[in-house]
Formats: sequence, structure tokens, C-alpha cells
Amino acid sequence: TGAAASSAASKLSGVLRGTEDGIGDSEMDWFNSKLADDVTLVSGMYTLLCGEFYPGDGIYRHFGTRLNLTAAELLEKAPLVHFIAGWKPR
Repeated sequence: TGAAASSAASKLSGVLRGTEDGIGDSEMDWFNSKLADDVTLVSGMYTLLCGEFYPGDGIYRHFGTRLNLTAAELLEKAPLVHFIAGWKPR
């Protein structure tokens, strides 16, 4: 599974403005509690995780191996690469 898309923009506006209370331990806790009914999952190939390109990462070469593509070929075909933050909002 890759990223998720939601049509619930009005629910996100408070978070983007910094006025939403109750984020919880992470932004994903809030996301899951508020938007679980409004989400459509997007295939991982359309939102490749950056770990696809990092040796030692659990997802390293996941799609490259399955599609028999080099990292350069896969990156050229990827519509989006999803980089994960090393921090959590408070």
C-alpha cells in the first residue's frame, strides 16, 4: 500500500492552520481518527517510499526487483517518491 488520498479538505484545514486540537502521539493518530472513512489508498508504485533506493531499508528494491528495473529506470517511471520525515509534530 502506498499513500492515501482524501476528499476531506475541510477536515485538514485546521491542521494546516495549526488550530486543530488533539493530534495525539503523531499526525497519523489524528489522520486515522478523523479521516478513516474518507480515504482511498493509492498503490505503492505510484508513491514509492524513499527506502526503495536505500540499501538496508526494509523496502529496498521492492518494486525494482518485481518489475526487473534498475533504480534509475524505476525512478524515471515513478510519478512520486514519498520521503518520510525523521521527526514528529508536537
